[in-house]
Amino acid sequence: MCYPFFPFKMIHGRDEQVRILSPYSEENIEINAAAACLLKLSNGSRSLEEIIAKLCNLFMSSEDEIRTRTISFVNDFESSGLLWIKKEKMRWFDAPPPDSIFWEITNECNLRCLHCVVSAEKKHENELSTQEGLALLNEWRDMRVREITFSGGEPLIRKDFFQLAYAARRNNLAISLATNGTLITPVIADELKILQANIQVSLDGSTSEIYSRVRGSEIAFNQAIRGIEILVRTGHEITIGTLISMHNVDDIPNMLKLVQRLGAKRFRLIPFIPNGRGKSNSTLELPPERVKEVYTYLLQQRGNWPFEIAALEFEHTFSEPPHYRIDQTQPSECGGALNYCTVTPIGEVLPCHYFEGVTADSVKNQKFSYIWKYSRFLNYFRSLQISDISGYCRQCEWLPVCRGGCKAANFAKKTLFHSNRHCWLVTENENVHLELDSE
Repeated sequence: MCYPFFPFKMIHGRDEQVRILSPYSEENIEINAAAACLLKLSNGSRSLEEIIAKLCNLFMSSEDEIRTRTISFVNDFESSGLLWIKKEKMRWFDAPPPDSIFWEITNECNLRCLHCVVSAEKKHENELSTQEGLALLNEWRDMRVREITFSGGEPLIRKDFFQLAYAARRNNLAISLATNGTLITPVIADELKILQANIQVSLDGSTSEIYSRVRGSEIAFNQAIRGIEILVRTGHEITIGTLISMHNVDDIPNMLKLVQRLGAKRFRLIPFIPNGRGKSNSTLELPPERVKEVYTYLLQQRGNWPFEIAALEFEHTFSEPPHYRIDQTQPSECGGALNYCTVTPIGEVLPCHYFEGVTADSVKNQKFSYIWKYSRFLNYFRSLQISDISGYCRQCEWLPVCRGGCKAANFAKKTLFHSNRHCWLVTENENVHLELDSE
C-alpha cells in the first residue's frame, strides 16, 4: 500500500490544459485533465488503490488501462520529485503552538546573493500590510509563541520594521533579526538595543573580493563590516553567519580571525542548499566529504577563540554513536512544522523557507492558529517517520540522533525520502556499496 501526495501548485487554462508550477524548473509542466485529476486526488490520505478506483469511475475506462497509466504516471512524477509517496496514510496532529517563528517580512533586498533561497530582490505585490502584521503578532501573543525572527529579503528595508518589532516586544515576544548588516546605523543599533534583539549578520568572506563573489557588491562588504562594528560598540552580542561555498571554503581560517577582530560573540557556518536563486548556482555547493574537512577543522578550533563556534550540521558523527536503535515508527523530524515554522512575505505558512513553491495556506485567508492546526501540508510534514527514509540512513548508527537530518537538503535535490544528501556518511557508504556492486 502507498499513499501519494502532490504538494505543488496547478493553474487551469483553456482546452483542459493544466500547468504545474514546479519549484525545480523555470518552465511550467503541462498536463491534461486526467493527470490533473490524479494529482488532485493525491492528498496523502488516499491510497493508490483508492485513487485508481476513483479514476475508473470518473473516466469510464477499463481498470487495467487506468491502472497501467496511473502507475506509470506516478512512477515518473515520483522520480522527478513532483510526487511524494509514503507507505502509510498521513496523520492529523493537535500540535502545540510553535516555539519560534521565522517571519520573512519582505522579499525586497539591496543585494543579489547567488545562494539566496527565496530569490530576494523586489517587494512582492501582495506582501502583508502593517495592519495584517500587527494582527498576526497579537495572535502569536495569544498562542504563547516565544520568539520571532525577522528576516527577508533584508528586513531593515521595510519601512514599518520598528513598528512591527516594538509591537512584538509589547506582546512579550523575544526578537531576533537576520540581516546582511549593510543598513545598520548608530540610530538603528540603539533601537535594536532597546528591543533586546538577538542579531545575526551574514558575512560570507573575510575580504571584499571573496564577499563580492557571492553577494555581488564590494561596497556592501565595507558596509557590513561597519554595521557589525556599530552593533558591537552599542553592546550587541552578535552572531556572524557564513554560508559555506566553493568561493569561501579556503577562507574559513581568515573568517575566524575576522570574527575575533570584530568582537562578535558567535560564529555560525551555514550549509548551502540550492534553492531559489541558488538553483542556478548549484556548482557553489561543496561535496559532503569537503564539508567534513571544514567541520573537522572547526571542531579542532573550538575553544581556541574568544567566541563560540556554533553547532555544525551532522557534528554528532564526530562522536561515538548512541548505543540504541531507533523505532522505525518514530517521527523523522527536523523541527519544521513542530517547533518552528516560516511565514513568507505574502503570508504563507511553511515548515521552513526552503519549501517556498509548495501549495501552502496563507494568513491572508485564514487565522494562523487555524493553519497551524489544519494545514494539510504542515500535517503531512509532521507525519514523516523513520520508515519513510530509504537508503543508508535506515541502518545508520547515528539515526537516533539526527532522524534523517535536514529535509530541505533533499527537497532541493528532488529526493525528499532519500538518505540525507548533505551527510558524508551517506556518501561514503553509498560509494562502498557501488564498489561492491561493481566487483
